[in-house]
Amino acid sequence: MGKISLCLGLFAETSADGSGIPNSHIYENGYKTLAAYLFSHEKVPFSFFFSGHVLEWLQSQHGEYLLVVEELLARKQIEVIGGGYYNPHFPLLQPADRTGQIEALTTALRKHFKKRPHGCFINESVWDPSLINTLNSCSLEYVMLDYSFFASDMSDPKALTVSITEDMGKSIFVLPLHNELFDTADMISPEAFLEKLRKIVPASLNNPTITCFISAEKLAELVQQNWLEECLSLLDTTFKDKIELSLPGKVLKNSKTFNKAIIPSGMSKKASSWALKAYSKAAPNKNTMRATVRNFSLLYPEVLNLYSRMSYTSLLVNQCRGDKVRKKAAREELWKAQNGAAYWYLGSGGITNTKLRNEMYKNLLHAEQLVREVSNINDALNSFDVNFDGSSEYVAQFKLYDAYLSKTGGSIYEFDILQCERNFAATISDRRRRGLFSDFLVNDKDFSLLSKGQNPDGVSCLNEALYHELKYDRTKKNVKLEAQVLFEKKKSVKIVKEFHFTKDSIRVDYRLINTSKENINAYLIIENNLCMQSNSPETLSLECSADDLLLPIAPETDFFNNKGIFYLRMTDNLSQCCFTLSSSDAAGVYAYPYFSQQQYLATTTGLFWKISLLPGAVCSRTVTLYIKRTEPQHKRKN
Repeated sequence: MGKISLCLGLFAETSADGSGIPNSHIYENGYKTLAAYLFSHEKVPFSFFFSGHVLEWLQSQHGEYLLVVEELLARKQIEVIGGGYYNPHFPLLQPADRTGQIEALTTALRKHFKKRPHGCFINESVWDPSLINTLNSCSLEYVMLDYSFFASDMSDPKALTVSITEDMGKSIFVLPLHNELFDTADMISPEAFLEKLRKIVPASLNNPTITCFISAEKLAELVQQNWLEECLSLLDTTFKDKIELSLPGKVLKNSKTFNKAIIPSGMSKKASSWALKAYSKAAPNKNTMRATVRNFSLLYPEVLNLYSRMSYTSLLVNQCRGDKVRKKAAREELWKAQNGAAYWYLGSGGITNTKLRNEMYKNLLHAEQLVREVSNINDALNSFDVNFDGSSEYVAQFKLYDAYLSKTGGSIYEFDILQCERNFAATISDRRRRGLFSDFLVNDKDFSLLSKGQNPDGVSCLNEALYHELKYDRTKKNVKLEAQVLFEKKKSVKIVKEFHFTKDSIRVDYRLINTSKENINAYLIIENNLCMQSNSPETLSLECSADDLLLPIAPETDFFNNKGIFYLRMTDNLSQCCFTLSSSDAAGVYAYPYFSQQQYLATTTGLFWKISLLPGAVCSRTVTLYIKRTEPQHKRKN
């Protein structure tokens, strides 16, 4: 067995907010301590990957750190790896955005360190063969991918040698990554760890390479335990003739032969294990198809909604003509919204992080507003397949708001107030659809559960109904939808919903027709879930009218009133938005704050009626949502 080339590197693991920016503890014990050690040990090579977020933070908070990195680069002791500026999932991006993100980070690295990168780091190895052409066009020579792309076992020679892969006549070199080795490294001594590395490599393999990029969080732990320093010391003494520290670029330069590989789409083993079952970690087996980053959009409706919105905004930005300054600003906002942290779930954070999810929509809406300023987009109601499900959705666009209407459930799943750059429907589903004008036709038992924020067993009537189009009028901005459903699994009911979109309101006319031969006694519920910034009574006020009396509603508690309600008003003082629900008929109302994973997500309100329908009978209701921007509240002077 030849001497092992061990390439060690540092990367900022995606944090809960998606930035990867370290806290003070991680900076002091990870970044700073490592840089100081490398500066005083000139013969210890190391690699770094800085995303654009981290570079910006270091520049503003610790400019001296970048000067040290520049010095280490000048003496060829370290290598800085390239990638995407906002750490995106490249397979989800349009070619122009892929290239733009890579070139943006390359430009930033050249500005700070006077050298351009030659390799590409991809978070959790989110890969697609079409990236080869992009990497070639950006003059990157190699990419690093998880060893599982080459072999199921780390000791397989293919997982320990440099490979070359090709797509559409373009090729690129690939270094296998073995990051999982450091997941449990601190559980054994540094000496035992290095012996473990030697045992992984087959005796017959010449010039094996092991590449490990360590997260900043893990590095801080290893530094605090003096584990890393002891390990590096052993590499310079006991294991000097067995394991040699190196750099990825140097390994590639010294390699004479390469493993020819066909690398399909996929991700690292860690990411793949979370892409098979929603909110659960599952070990892939031989009968399981390789998971890709697109699996997350199949498991999580929220990921699909965000991805489809990002794709649509990308189309708007890249087709924009005119003011180059505004277009550039819009593209930068789009790239911020392509932060890969928001498009998956790896056990925590990700798409379930409310702050991150809202930040992505904020960037997308800012980009759209900039495009509108250039393109002079008028009020419109369009119909096209937004979320790639084979069925057209409806997009109402006004100066005040955007509303995205789905035929599944006949509800609004995205509701954007443009001036405050917020999607008020960006909630998380819990076995049922939560949006605007989300409807239920239920018996007494299920009504009791729904009004308390609990889910009935099975699929609720209307909530998941598949509607078809009866009328679509772009000029009048009207949509009429119809669905046939079964109440209590046996009584046939037809529902017709007609949406009327105006510049500051959405009116929905309902008609329920009992098409069965039996009487129907049920509760009709029209539910709205609005993602306010907080449910604190200092920032959110709720009130309703009951028998000509104004009833205040405490936003942090549950509320129930079973009759006499004609309107319900919700005012979010932080967003400066007021939403008023008006009913044509006196209704009951319930309201409660909706939480998931101990995070406040939305304020749920339900207008309801107890209805009784004879065979052939019709029930009609009209509910209107009025949208208004409010004036900011100023603190009173004492």
